[in-house]
Amino acid sequence: MSVQRLGYMGFEVADVPAWRAFMTEKLGAMEASSSENSARFRIDSRSGRA
Repeated sequence: MSVQRLGYMGFEVADVPAWRAFMTEKLGAMEASSSENSARFRIDSRSGRA
């Protein structure tokens, strides 16, 4: 069985800036939106859905 589609994943972290650096620098995710206390990232071409 292989992954066909990946939906949403949520994480609660203590250090948002460290997570932001990990997601963008190590995983290559694009930051979609952010604030001081939260961030959203995308790894595919689909736009965010509410």
